[in-house]
Amino acid sequence: IVEWQDKTFLHQNDCRLDLATFERMASRFKIDFAFVPHTGNQELFPLLLSLSDEDWLTLSRKREDEGLSGFIESLKILKPQCVIPYSFTIAYHNQDQIKLNAYNRTTPVEFQKILKKEMPETKTLILQPGDVLNDNGTIKKYREENLWGENLQEYTKNIATFAKKEFGEKSEFDFGSCAAVEVPLINYIEERLKESFPDIFANQAVELVIRG
Repeated sequence: IVEWQDKTFLHQNDCRLDLATFERMASRFKIDFAFVPHTGNQELFPLLLSLSDEDWLTLSRKREDEGLSGFIESLKILKPQCVIPYSFTIAYHNQDQIKLNAYNRTTPVEFQKILKKEMPETKTLILQPGDVLNDNGTIKKYREENLWGENLQEYTKNIATFAKKEFGEKSEFDFGSCAAVEVPLINYIEERLKESFPDIFANQAVELVIRG
């Protein structure tokens, strides 16, 4: 949460907070602009598991429904003046994974339609990659092209076109080797845990929840 001049901004990114945390946020802040997730299907689970298309569709639908329900419920608690569905915009670019972008994902445009039904009094803005949100709520556009498209099919087509142009037609995802990175990863985490807590964050964090 950032307070700047007379405006308060929430950037949730990919953080899945519990409802009690949102209630504490709402009791302390009046959110003007909330940058929030618009899909639960951009995470690595279940899309990087070796599954059949049928199992991918089933698992991704369940995850998306659960995610959307939680996103909407949290927004009803926060009651922001304006919602920007823009956090956590990961996409799959490798040619063997392009199809993963289309498994029951809710695009920002589709999220806007859902929110309009659930919270018709709440304003929503759609930012394209590169756009800048001015403090008065207007958008400084980086491009006129609508990269999100009007639906999931258009979005997936745009991703495929971009990936082919940038990476070629034969790019494939390299899963790497767990055994090769296990020791360096453990050493890195142990070193990070020895570091002190940055003073700049003192009294600023609402809550940190570690799961798993």
